[in-house]
Amino acid sequence: MTELNMKTDARALRLEPDLQERRLIILKGISRDLTDREIAAEVGVDRWTILRDMISMRQNNDDELKEAVDARDKIRDGKTALLMQSKVHVRQEKMFFNMTGITLQEKSFQNMVDFYMSELRRIMKARDQSAAIRALSKKARRTLLNNGILKRQKGSSRTWRITESAQKYIASLSRKNSAATS
Repeated sequence: MTELNMKTDARALRLEPDLQERRLIILKGISRDLTDREIAAEVGVDRWTILRDMISMRQNNDDELKEAVDARDKIRDGKTALLMQSKVHVRQEKMFFNMTGITLQEKSFQNMVDFYMSELRRIMKARDQSAAIRALSKKARRTLLNNGILKRQKGSSRTWRITESAQKYIASLSRKNSAATS
């Protein structure tokens, strides 16, 4: 027997204990998140032999392989979470949130609304908001769309609207301005 065929040929495993030993080392290596090259070096065989054995195990729906892959995925998820916490942009966003009380995304939303305030007021006063939005430059529409200020249905050019969050923010700004002037 040249390939691992654990479930279907138990007799062959008894004849070739090397295969059973190699299978266990492969499973242990996968569950420790080792690469196929590292497993091959540990076993002392060619990398392609390890890959063939893994393919055979996968084709035979080896339950222990599934458990090893699940263990590997948990290790990888932990590594990813650790890496994301150490990334500079995540730390900067946390510092920004601690200083201001709002996220960076919320702040850029507010900045975009403030920057395009005259256009947004013109759009809100118009009878046909969609036509007023289409009158904006393509660059302005794209910027407002990417920042969550405008929305539209895909496939239709006549469905442009100002999002509810943008309308609420504009209304809160106008209330603040009217309270400050009185």
